[in-house]
Amino acid sequence: MRTVASRLAISTWRRTRNRLRAQLRHDRAPDLSGLSADRIALVTALRKLSVNQRRAVVLADLESTLQRGDRPVRLNDDGELVISPLTAEDIPTEAEDLHAELERMLPNVPIASLLVEMDRHTGFLDCFTRAGGKQARSPQLKRNLIACLIGLSTNLGLYGMAASCGIPYDVLAWTAEWYIHEETLREANICLVNYHHQSPVTAMFGSGTLSSSDG
Repeated sequence: MRTVASRLAISTWRRTRNRLRAQLRHDRAPDLSGLSADRIALVTALRKLSVNQRRAVVLADLESTLQRGDRPVRLNDDGELVISPLTAEDIPTEAEDLHAELERMLPNVPIASLLVEMDRHTGFLDCFTRAGGKQARSPQLKRNLIACLIGLSTNLGLYGMAASCGIPYDVLAWTAEWYIHEETLREANICLVNYHHQSPVTAMFGSGTLSSSDG
């Protein structure tokens, strides 16, 4: 319960921090008109405490809220934690404009070309080694691996991928059977995550030790 509460608070804090940073980069002062004097005084007081002290204060307030049982976060009759759906946050016009501007700057790239570029930077396709031991890698192996990854990760499947790209189905099936399995997928994911973690822009979104992911 405390872990869930902490992660929700951290997620909210990060969204707020990133929004303020975006406003400051565009020379826009953050709008604080909606904050009451009491809230500003509370935030100011909390900033004088250490991280552990602030966490203790917040968790004590959470426990008090759970005992009342009349708030969005509460315990049901079986003692299970219930969190009501959060209301959507209003997206500032500046953020929507920035999103549209960035979207216009990004080209529409075929997914196969994107995977080729990713491999050029990271070498993640080299993580797909043949089950049963090393073997000479044919010049077409990376092409076949990319086709398999697209087919297996979309609704195409290997049959549909073979029909759309011209690579025989038996070639794709053989490649998937011998090269794409749990261990090689894990290594490829690690390779991509490590490369992403080294990018300077990644630090803007936190340390990378916590994740809030769909799927």
